[in-house]
Amino acid sequence: MTIAIPVVNSQNVIQSQEVHYYKLSDIGGISMLKGNKKDDRVENGLRTEYFIKGDRLKSITELMNETNTPGMSVAVINDYEIIWAKGYGFADTEKGILVDTNTIFQAASISKPLTALAVMKLVQEGILDLDKDINTYLKSWKLPESEFTAKNKVTLRNLLSHTAGVTIHGFPGYKPGDEVPTLIQVLNGEAPAVTGKVRVDMEPDTQFRYSGGGMAIVQQVLVDQLQKSFQEIMRELVLEPLSMTNSFYSNCDLSNEQSYNAAAGHNSEGEQIPERRYVYPEMAAAGLWSTAEDLAKFSIEVQKSLRGDGNKILSKEFMEIMTTPVLHGECNIGLFNEIICRESLVGHDGGNTGYACSMQFHKEKGFGVIMMTNSDSGYKMKMPVIRSAAATYGWYNLLHPEYQIVYLSLDEIKFFCGNYKMEIDKTLKIFHQDNSLFYKTIYDEPKQLDYVGNNIFIDRNREVKFDFIKDSDKLYMNGNEIERLNDEENLASDYIVEGNLDQAVRCYQELMARDCKMKNLLENSLNDTGYDFLWKKDYSTASAFLKVGTILFPQSANAWDSLGEAYFEGEQYELCIEAMEKSLECAPDNQQNAVNFIKDSKQHLKEKV
Repeated sequence: MTIAIPVVNSQNVIQSQEVHYYKLSDIGGISMLKGNKKDDRVENGLRTEYFIKGDRLKSITELMNETNTPGMSVAVINDYEIIWAKGYGFADTEKGILVDTNTIFQAASISKPLTALAVMKLVQEGILDLDKDINTYLKSWKLPESEFTAKNKVTLRNLLSHTAGVTIHGFPGYKPGDEVPTLIQVLNGEAPAVTGKVRVDMEPDTQFRYSGGGMAIVQQVLVDQLQKSFQEIMRELVLEPLSMTNSFYSNCDLSNEQSYNAAAGHNSEGEQIPERRYVYPEMAAAGLWSTAEDLAKFSIEVQKSLRGDGNKILSKEFMEIMTTPVLHGECNIGLFNEIICRESLVGHDGGNTGYACSMQFHKEKGFGVIMMTNSDSGYKMKMPVIRSAAATYGWYNLLHPEYQIVYLSLDEIKFFCGNYKMEIDKTLKIFHQDNSLFYKTIYDEPKQLDYVGNNIFIDRNREVKFDFIKDSDKLYMNGNEIERLNDEENLASDYIVEGNLDQAVRCYQELMARDCKMKNLLENSLNDTGYDFLWKKDYSTASAFLKVGTILFPQSANAWDSLGEAYFEGEQYELCIEAMEKSLECAPDNQQNAVNFIKDSKQHLKEKV
């Protein structure tokens, strides 16, 4: 072990601290490595997705400052070994506690692939079957049958790959001291649960839709089948076999001993949340506490088992089943597939209140990066750290080529201007101003573009690349083709931003009339766009998108609930109450969240008087 003295810069971020260099021996022991300096290159080589010669590289601590990320832990895997792991910044900003390699973070949705590994262990032993009706395994609770399950029954394979058609995207957690629901209450959407009933509202095995609710069902299956606590099941089946000694699942506030080395959550502004952390009874979906090093052990076990020399939990045959894409390929059994540049990785990201983390690794090439942060905005650290590690260790397929700026005349710039369809309801406008080219969407102010030759432009943030295809109207944005429109043509979202909701509704109705499958897509898209603006604190635009959702889908409890939340955040408490009451009308037995918002809104109105 090498020790560096912590140095605090003017922004109160630790420059350097404890770092471990080691590799796992064949018998699972740990030996220290000396003189490894490549971590310096990773720490100081953070780069944007599209890199132009002359651009400045950033350090980890610099980007932590910019993204309001108080603390972070990183582990890098190369050649099937943990090359180094290190902690940065503060685990607790109020108490001044530093992050080290043993600091535990909420792993959030990275809880899911470890749960999937436990299930696969039982499948390998013949205790469970991936393709059997899930209700044959559930004892203390049953998934309600409906017209959607008449043809295809929900299975473990569906639930673990998010193809079950099950509701509830994610869970908000509970403040310490609040009454925490049992798992059965969560599944039934009963108080004190703040989420709705977990049910099937789409035919299983027909399309991918992320569902934390589905993982709650898996948790109940494991408890019912093994008749043990979920914490004990995961410890015996996964954590102990992989020597993940700093990891555990929890559905309650931490003990004093656990809390001593636990990172406190922080919001996107870098402010510590008053309760330090939330509680998640939905442990299979969000209840894991872990370290970057421990998650690296999980990643390496998957990698080694796939080549036949890990096998602490699964044989090569069953690990291949776990990492085989399901349905259309978005997800495997618990692990997502992600294409980064020219490389295909597997892994999972996670985000609980106050925490963001990522685990990405290559199945065959033996490399990967795990990152855990205690900030809502910590996800912004993910790709810069991965790209820096890729440049350091030679994983070049994860990197785009370096570009060089080429200057154009005004006449040449004008050639690229136009109006494009970025999404089914959203335009992208490319225009010139002051001898420069810019693009704009509904989400942001205009962004300047730099020309790098071969009809390619890259934005000044180095996150977006436009490829114009010569002698055609085709344009590719980050590799995705977008259609050219007439210069003055507007789409539905443009009308919403302008305040013309009636015209926007007509546009959406026309889309649904042309495609019967458009309903679910548009309902989810409007909801997601509304929340995008809500997170930007643009409450009026958020409310406009969500209001259109209620006009188009007046029977959707979720649409009314989302609109009510936007009104609440915008301090329009009377309108919040009206929207939440509409949500209750649509689903009277399924809306504890709505009840809570109505109560809080009435309290705010009372305080105003």
